[in-house]
Amino acid sequence: MTETKRRVLIIEDELPAIHLLENLINSRKDLVLAGVARKGTSALKLLEDNCADLALVDIDIPCIDGLTVLQKSSFRPFFIVVSACNTKAIDSLNLGCVDYLLKPFTQERFNQAVDRYFQISRINNDLKTNIISFHERKNRVMLPINSIIYIETRERFTLIHTESKIYQSRKSLREFREELIGYGFIQLHKQFLINRNNILSKIHLGSGKYIVKLLDSEDSEIPIGRAYLKHLKTIFPE
Repeated sequence: MTETKRRVLIIEDELPAIHLLENLINSRKDLVLAGVARKGTSALKLLEDNCADLALVDIDIPCIDGLTVLQKSSFRPFFIVVSACNTKAIDSLNLGCVDYLLKPFTQERFNQAVDRYFQISRINNDLKTNIISFHERKNRVMLPINSIIYIETRERFTLIHTESKIYQSRKSLREFREELIGYGFIQLHKQFLINRNNILSKIHLGSGKYIVKLLDSEDSEIPIGRAYLKHLKTIFPE
């Protein structure tokens, strides 16, 4: 049985880049071009029409920039950022992007990003029951996603914190982050992935240092990495 082709929307204002992406899409049998938006405003309109399964979005586009499109779109396909800017990768991943293609890139790199999309898409289909699975030693754990308070990496293991128990897994923090795209988790430190719904407040410690306080029985406090400070604005607007 042939798998249905995935519809791809290009959000890009430069014609050479549009033509390149069109050719790359046409080179794959599992993708079909759904349309092109050359402004952020027109991209939002097309996204509202549920026109795409995957969007390739540049950051520097007219009217509304690409990251704002990601934030404002009420309909959420999967996104791959395609940009010449090398400083927005963390922002994009925290907004739930599948991958970040830095211009110029090769066809091989494009295919890697699309293959990652298909992998994460299949995982998300498996998570429609809002359950995530992992192995703790020899046992398979099936855990409701909304029961996770935060996830941290510690030495060779990843710890999954819930109200009732701390689980231990060899699955990497990056793997958890990719599987939990679209489920309200945000990375505010290289060692921590936090459920937004469990963030109570931010605390300024002085000298540019912050922590977030969590809504759990332990009153957990998670440090904010300096590289992630700007992401606090997505939770605590000034």
